[in-house]
Amino acid sequence: MTDRDDLRGFRDFPIDDPYLRAYPGSPKPPGNLGREAVLAAQGTRILAGGGARPLVVLDAKGNLVAELEDRGISGFPAAISTTGIIARPEPSAPGDRIQFWDIGDGTGLGRIKGSAGWRLRAGPFWSRDGGMLFVPRQRDGTMLLDRFRAPWTP
Repeated sequence: MTDRDDLRGFRDFPIDDPYLRAYPGSPKPPGNLGREAVLAAQGTRILAGGGARPLVVLDAKGNLVAELEDRGISGFPAAISTTGIIARPEPSAPGDRIQFWDIGDGTGLGRIKGSAGWRLRAGPFWSRDGGMLFVPRQRDGTMLLDRFRAPWTP
């Protein structure tokens, strides 16, 4: 920054979201839904919860659509594909797993179960077209990146 920089243009985009879930000026979920809440399905759905709180699908006004049946506390956030599939990692013994739901109505779509020692190292993420899920994991001290073709279409 110099004394010649003009920052007055930033006032057009007030940033009232302390977690910076969206670019300035873009919509964010209504109310106090927690820092994990994200808009999905072209703004018609909100995925909220996570961590120790139940994972829920809400409509754009914040009304409950579905409470997702998850199986424990996850240290990683859920990821939503452009095609409307939620992927959420879950800790489990002997290996971690990933549970899948439809963002439209919360229908369970299935899960991927890891073998013994299959441990996630970061949250999963989707390809731009929603056709592939990438999962950073660790096995015997080696970092790996698994990928899975999405078998479900909402």
